[in-house]
Amino acid sequence: MKIRKKQFAFALILICILALAGCQKKENAISVLTKAQENAKKVENVSATGTMNMKMSSNEQSVDMNTEMNMVVFTNPYKAKINMSLDLGDLGKQDSELYLMSDNNSYATYTKIDGEWYKQSIDKEIFEQTINGYNNSAYTDALLECKDKLQFEETKEDGKSYYKVEGTITGDAMKKLIDSTNLKDQLSATGTDVSVYDNLGDLKIVSFIEKDSYHVYKISLDMKDMMNKMLKETTKDSGNESQKISIDNCTMNITYTGYNNAENFELPKEAKDAQELQQ
Repeated sequence: MKIRKKQFAFALILICILALAGCQKKENAISVLTKAQENAKKVENVSATGTMNMKMSSNEQSVDMNTEMNMVVFTNPYKAKINMSLDLGDLGKQDSELYLMSDNNSYATYTKIDGEWYKQSIDKEIFEQTINGYNNSAYTDALLECKDKLQFEETKEDGKSYYKVEGTITGDAMKKLIDSTNLKDQLSATGTDVSVYDNLGDLKIVSFIEKDSYHVYKISLDMKDMMNKMLKETTKDSGNESQKISIDNCTMNITYTGYNNAENFELPKEAKDAQELQQ
């Protein structure tokens, strides 16, 4: 059994949006996170590195999946470039490139796997509404529900001062956020079963925000509970308990390496003739 790639990809989009804003407990935390969110709206481009480490088990067998990522995102027009390296241990390694590009009428992802390019079109209106969904009041209301699950402190690392925000965003709060955006519409348009988002687990977050600039410096996410709930929903009708799969651990770490100084990029020529994947 597998978690569908589209569900997983959009889950990561949601996670990153949530992590940038965080939840709120004290007045000083509210002030810091509000400034960080306002700064994020002004960013024209950002570069980052990331890792994702996940261990899946079935019966007595397990597999470790360790991914390293380099990312660049531009906001006007919106486009992104992600280089990924997936290490599956004895099962080997796989490198891939992913571009998210836009023109006046549409968005599309272009993915290079094993030397072949694949294209996936995305509805422009739904995509933009999903990305911008965190600006609405429903999003803020959802985040405020986790105010009692947050810790806030000032700390130093490598000689720099940061605000550290640590806490848990509940599955209920995440569901309200999803319901306040068009994420389900985008997934439904691809034939994805969106019912998996009705019973999400909790998401643990640790974020560091620079004291001087109020830019997010790094984020650590513990997604074990959330991913197990999603996996349970996608496999509940399989009827094969002997093949039950569990997520033993799932963590993601993102470090932002630069703001407004990223090198511009264009879609590679060979990707323009990519095979179009059907919805």
